[in-house]
Amino acid sequence: MENQQVEEKKPIYKKKWFLITISILVILILLPKNNDNKNQENEKVSEKKEIVISKSEGKNDKDNSTTDQNKVVKEKITSTIFSIEQAKDSYFSNFKGDRVFEGVKKFEDWVEVLTSGEKVEDKEIQKECKKLRNLIKDKQVKFFPLLRSNYVDFARGQLFDNDIEVTTSNRGKTTITFEGRTFMLNKNITDFQNKLSDLLSKLRFKKVEYRGYRGHDGYYYTLETPSDSELK
Repeated sequence: MENQQVEEKKPIYKKKWFLITISILVILILLPKNNDNKNQENEKVSEKKEIVISKSEGKNDKDNSTTDQNKVVKEKITSTIFSIEQAKDSYFSNFKGDRVFEGVKKFEDWVEVLTSGEKVEDKEIQKECKKLRNLIKDKQVKFFPLLRSNYVDFARGQLFDNDIEVTTSNRGKTTITFEGRTFMLNKNITDFQNKLSDLLSKLRFKKVEYRGYRGHDGYYYTLETPSDSELK
């Protein structure tokens, strides 16, 4: 009896059908992953584009907002310049009596417009601000002495019944003098000064004198106020 040869069995992982099956599974597994990676990359690119567009739109909105603000500031400066140029001498002469401080407020309003304009980095606006600054300065130097004189006339009328005389002196009318028997007492001088100090400072008086009578040395206060040419 002939010996039969026994066919040696190959391990399953070496069989052709097994290798083919595994290869197909590997391909099936890898394909979705590659697609997911591509999708993720596409999504990232899309997000970057959206961010760039968003930043661009934000910049445009900011630029437009700045342009609109500058336009408003420039129009206000131009309007203020026109108002000052149209203000005749009689305009400030009318600030008499209890309206004296309306004249002071007018200067404060003009300076406020100037200050807001000088903060803007725009050549056209800065050019207009320079013109506005010079106009305000000229008007202050010319009309603050008039406002002080008008105040003295007003105070004289108010204090007439108290036998107090009110006068002004010095170049530019920067000294105001109150004269009357009431100022023979130091307490009256102190009380009077405490009440009037802020008002007199707004009008930029430099010195306030109190005398009991004509020729009396009396007492005086020095006020630390800006000159008429200073814009504050």
